[in-house]
Amino acid sequence: MKKISVKTSHPYEVLIQRGGLAHCGEYISEVTKSRKAAIITDDIVEKLHLQTALDSMKAAGFECSVFVFPNGEQSKCLENLGKIYDFLCESNITRSDIIVALGGGVVGDITGFAA
Repeated sequence: MKKISVKTSHPYEVLIQRGGLAHCGEYISEVTKSRKAAIITDDIVEKLHLQTALDSMKAAGFECSVFVFPNGEQSKCLENLGKIYDFLCESNITRSDIIVALGGGVVGDITGFAA
């Protein structure tokens, strides 16, 4: 595994490893005490990678809720953001829980904004 240190006001490491998603629960558990997570992704990433991430998160002791939205730039909108907020409330996600963006681009943008 390769680690890249990012030096910001809150330094962190980026982990690069083939097959690393299968260990994401283990890695995430090293940086948070929370064991409740909301995973937000799009319908393409869901089909390709969600089960691997869920299996790893559950094996590490996380209780997970999942929100999936249609892929594409059109999903980066206030309507979808409102749906994410509704999902977080319905899932009883609090400030002490974690939100995982499973994907990049639109998924990362809207999940980061919601968080």
